[in-house]
Amino acid sequence: MTTILIPDVKPNPGKTYVFIIAIGYYPHLIDPSPKLQSKLSEFDLTTLEGYLSCPPISAIQFAEWMESKYQNLKAPLASIDMFISSGEQKGTTISPKTENYISLKTGNSHPVDRATWSNISQAFDQWLNQLKMDDVAIVYFCGHGLGRLGRTREQTLPLENFGKKPNMLFTDDAIDIENTFIGMTTACKAKTQCYLIDSCRQETEGLSKISGNLGLPLARGGRITSSVGNQWIFRASPTGATAYGKPGEASYFTQALIQSLDIFASQLSSDSNEKWLVELSEINRALKKTVKRLSHGKQKRTDYQDISETYIFHELREPPLLPINVSIHPSSVTEQAQIKLNNSHQNYYLPPWNFNVQASRQYYKININSPSDYVIDSPQDHNLDASDPMKAPITCQLTVKRR
Repeated sequence: MTTILIPDVKPNPGKTYVFIIAIGYYPHLIDPSPKLQSKLSEFDLTTLEGYLSCPPISAIQFAEWMESKYQNLKAPLASIDMFISSGEQKGTTISPKTENYISLKTGNSHPVDRATWSNISQAFDQWLNQLKMDDVAIVYFCGHGLGRLGRTREQTLPLENFGKKPNMLFTDDAIDIENTFIGMTTACKAKTQCYLIDSCRQETEGLSKISGNLGLPLARGGRITSSVGNQWIFRASPTGATAYGKPGEASYFTQALIQSLDIFASQLSSDSNEKWLVELSEINRALKKTVKRLSHGKQKRTDYQDISETYIFHELREPPLLPINVSIHPSSVTEQAQIKLNNSHQNYYLPPWNFNVQASRQYYKININSPSDYVIDSPQDHNLDASDPMKAPITCQLTVKRR
């Protein structure tokens, strides 16, 4: 069991506990036995790949973000449990093995356990039993995802040992994620629960031949009575859709998640404290927009479901940096011009004008400096609104004229 304990956690009403599962290596799918191949054909699963380079990278980046940036004053980070299956694909260097995790907090190296049912199920029970009402429980998964036609809530997450027993597929080699959610409403004491499911939701007609559950739930209801105030479930893809990522990089969903937490889902507090806060309710809107942008429209939607109350999930340590794109019309002026923003530490920006500015309640005023003596045509074009990170990247076109 791989547990990264965070040192010097101050006494608080609650703590945050993270459970990470990522599978980029399915050894039985690489060169399936004749018996397994027959089962895969029967269930329309022959396209499942044995190697995925994105999940191990995505899991590590999410864990590092939690260690380095996550700030919840009511429930600071206490620990991260991690299970990652990875393997080196012959003829490529984009899927290296993840055998150790180096904690950013302590610098210690932790051996990472494989993402098999036997490893995960026992560790999850121990992880679950430590949770209390004021705690925050975060479960992150990245890997293959499956479902049956017509079952919109169903999602099954195969583990590393998927296919080891061809005649017993979906017994102890996959997680029944929907029944895990249901079980956690009563089995988990933590009032706030966040699930991040970074996988496809591939539906096949062949899987409809199976009448029972696909996989086992990590938690079953009835063990502990609890009232969940926030159970947020963020999925990389809606029913029947595919989740994407570039080989050798974190998935689009995980990149979008981190960018949303760093920038796009943050809002300025309504009081005078000038704090930038991320509410759980804002993460989904930011995810949808950011996933679509990062994937260049290939991954158009994400999905979520919730049992929710308002909850401040994360507090930024400083104002977010918003990407800004400024252009000039007519474009012939661009090469001669420089622009300046008030409240900016830089005197003048040279073209091309793609830069970051701190989010602010105040407008930035744009001034132009041009050898050809051009001025901004419309007074309202002088103002750049950087108060809402959800609107970023912010595009601004200036129309100029001679004095």
